[in-house]
Amino acid sequence: KVTIVGKGKFEGMAVCNANKNNASISSDCSTDAKYFSYEDITVVSNVIVEDVNKCTSYLQTMGMTEEQATTLCTTNQATGGITLQQAVSKGIIPSRDYETAGLKVETRDGISITGYQIGTVSNVEVKDENKCKSYLQTLGGTEEQATTLCTTNQAVNGLTLQQAVSKGRIPSSDYETAGLKVTYENGGGTDVVIPSQIDGKTVVAIADEAFTTRGVIPTGTAYNNDYKVSFLSNSLSKKYAVRKIDLDYSTIGLGITSVVIPNTVTSIGWRAFQGNNLINVEIPSSITAIGNYAFANNLNIVITNNSSIENTEGVWRNIVGASACTGDVAVEGNVITYIYNKKEC
Repeated sequence: KVTIVGKGKFEGMAVCNANKNNASISSDCSTDAKYFSYEDITVVSNVIVEDVNKCTSYLQTMGMTEEQATTLCTTNQATGGITLQQAVSKGIIPSRDYETAGLKVETRDGISITGYQIGTVSNVEVKDENKCKSYLQTLGGTEEQATTLCTTNQAVNGLTLQQAVSKGRIPSSDYETAGLKVTYENGGGTDVVIPSQIDGKTVVAIADEAFTTRGVIPTGTAYNNDYKVSFLSNSLSKKYAVRKIDLDYSTIGLGITSVVIPNTVTSIGWRAFQGNNLINVEIPSSITAIGNYAFANNLNIVITNNSSIENTEGVWRNIVGASACTGDVAVEGNVITYIYNKKEC
């Protein structure tokens, strides 16, 4: 029995994470912030052209025609697939040149999501040994190694079956093929609602590869040891950069089945959701940029685009990673459908 007192009191609210012991009420039912890793960033919120002549002259020194430069400096319409604000945001026009280019740039602080934990793998059970052994051999293991892992779960080359799952070497999309039953606990889950704010700062971006095994995983989780800083490399700019220990250059998803992106987010990074199990995604009107392969390898995904991103087959083929060998992209109005149909090439 449920009794709600106060007409209109809960308008616009929803019951979140309901079970027989607990439930909460929220306006968005966001996934708990502790399952996300993130970094502080500065966001270009507005670019004002204070001197059109300076602006057009500067852009021509960068190789633009007078017509292209005039278009950007007077209308800020996209030229060559980029607006003036995007040129500033991407660093094509560096801050030291704002005065020379006759620009006034307004910025604000924000957060970029860099990683996500769907949960800690608490148990891996082999339901079908034959499937398990066959699958592991397709990954390059010998028959002896596959048999050891699938029948005894002893470590092979320093890796147990549970560790292989935890590290994403066996993605969730392959559990059935590999004859495995995987149990998770204490995680954010595969249905993700990205919060609009974390620690009082607005979430404005989703970083490259954020929702894949190559994303930066939140500290204090089962994944932490696999993503510790391994070494510092001295770059050409004489700045030290943190590198992860990761010899596997494939991009594997986390098994995300749904995601809600808040309308505070303005950009989605390269390969951000690649290799997951997304079926329907809505792009909010706030989005101004989506990186190539952002939704690649999400088979038969349907995307509703409410942003200003162009609704053409060519643009969305890059975003969903469709090629002549892997399938087709259909665009009807603002609905984009990736039809997976692998072909011999």
